[in-house]
Amino acid sequence: MSAPATVAAEIFEKWLERFADDVRSGVAQRVASHFRDDGYLRDILALTWDYRTFAGPAEIQEGIESASPASWPRNLRCPPERIAPRILRRSGRTVLEAYFDFDTEVGRGSAFVRLQPDQPGDDGNAEDPRVWMMLTTLQEIRGFEERIGDRRLDGTAFSYKFGGDNWLDTRRKRAQFADRDPEVLIVGAGQAGLALGARLAQIGVDTLIVEANERVGDNWRNRYESLALHNETWSNHLPYLPFPDSWPTFLPKDKLAGWLEAYAEFMELNVWTSTRLVGADYDSGRKTWRARLRTADGAGRDDNRDAPGHGDRQRGRRADGTEGPWPGRLRRPGHALQRVHQWPRLRR
Repeated sequence: MSAPATVAAEIFEKWLERFADDVRSGVAQRVASHFRDDGYLRDILALTWDYRTFAGPAEIQEGIESASPASWPRNLRCPPERIAPRILRRSGRTVLEAYFDFDTEVGRGSAFVRLQPDQPGDDGNAEDPRVWMMLTTLQEIRGFEERIGDRRLDGTAFSYKFGGDNWLDTRRKRAQFADRDPEVLIVGAGQAGLALGARLAQIGVDTLIVEANERVGDNWRNRYESLALHNETWSNHLPYLPFPDSWPTFLPKDKLAGWLEAYAEFMELNVWTSTRLVGADYDSGRKTWRARLRTADGAGRDDNRDAPGHGDRQRGRRADGTEGPWPGRLRRPGHALQRVHQWPRLRR
């Protein structure tokens, strides 16, 4: 059942005002009272500095009480750039969906909420709906905001360097890591690795991405010939560079592969192709990793001077169709898996 947008906005604004008052009180029980008995709170880094899900008011109250003072929300507000509040059906329920933004001492967060009246059969116009589902996420860290929009670099640094390195010289040297070790090492230059690398680059984290394939995008190029994405283009955008509006709804795999390769170049990502992670050891005393890489020329590199403090492995399957020997990998004795990319001409 639908309702005019103005009605949805009025209901949500009144609810947000009440919810913000209880958040300002600092009393977890008052905040949790806004959730239905079957309500859920899903937090991604904003309140708990972790990925946590809490079910029911009692558990939600306990989760909120465990939050540090630095993570306590303040300045709750409706974001004008988001989709306006709306009333619609979800999973057989009439709900009001809306977004709100908030701040913490750590940074800026966003929340998505689905509200539902307590009384069964209500059409969603109740004056005091309660939370069925709420998702809270940390969008940026204070002091490490993304260098985009008004915070972008002005680009004048190389316009007056007539005798020194120009932008391209500097770019190539940065990608070589000859004079330093990366702060973060990402294993795998697929869409997840590239998206993470782009985000880290924009908050000033010196990142190296290593990819076993010869070219960025080969994890798609080398699959069966008729492959296309199974979900729509608009649900697969990468940070900062969305796909063009003229692109087809379902992207062919080679079109996506070319985009990923261009994305790495346009976003100035430091990617070493034909490079494998041979092994890694954690130094608990220094709280750093020692990573051993095998590069395209067969030479090895042991990053151990100021070894990367963080590692992230974006795992797919290896080029030979098998998974790497990582601890904890699910094994199914006697189970054989046929992999379609072993036969490039296989059609859907």
